[in-house]
Amino acid sequence: IFNYPIIRRQIPQLKPGCEGDDGAEPIRIFCDSAYLQFASEFKMPNANPGRLIGGELEGNVRIQGKDGLDIVGKNFVFSESAMRIWSDNHVQFKHGPHRGHAQQLQVELIPDETADPDDSVAISGVKSVRLRRNVVMDLQLDEELPSAGNSATASNGDAKQSTPVHIRSDGSFLFVTETNVATFEDNVRVRKPVGPDEFGTMEFDTMECDKITLTFVSGDESAD
Repeated sequence: IFNYPIIRRQIPQLKPGCEGDDGAEPIRIFCDSAYLQFASEFKMPNANPGRLIGGELEGNVRIQGKDGLDIVGKNFVFSESAMRIWSDNHVQFKHGPHRGHAQQLQVELIPDETADPDDSVAISGVKSVRLRRNVVMDLQLDEELPSAGNSATASNGDAKQSTPVHIRSDGSFLFVTETNVATFEDNVRVRKPVGPDEFGTMEFDTMECDKITLTFVSGDESAD
């Protein structure tokens, strides 16, 4: 059991094909205290206790990574056997130009079948991210949301000016990395500015629905 004001553990970035030990930006984790479980016996002062297979990040937690990833919350749990990271508390987050907050976070992970026993973690990537309820998100989207229907496309590589879109849902938000599809559910409210009226007051397009789906397109795909 570790109990320090701040614990910092650098983990190679969770992305298939990433060589974290060869200079790739790591994921940085800060917390008030932590309970960590390793695959092999922990012996001091060994600098490499082996693979992390489980643990709890207690108290205030901050996770930082590539592209401005910043997650702030409390009491995160990691389980290698479940291939999952979760927190039942309120979380705040931002990634690139997007930001928001929600109640409860669950991250499904992809196992690394070729992981070495001395690797920090046996994880090759993130399968999905779910925010369970009371989701509030501010997105910067390059494509307009439809005035009717429940789907839209967001392009990260288009040169045109992005549009701020504010989305709330009473239910969950789910993002699946393999398909780049994000889904909001349960009393979804969308608001997008369309510009000032003749008196200079900002006007908004709004939409309310039970479910909305966004498909994010990478820069390479949008170029095609």
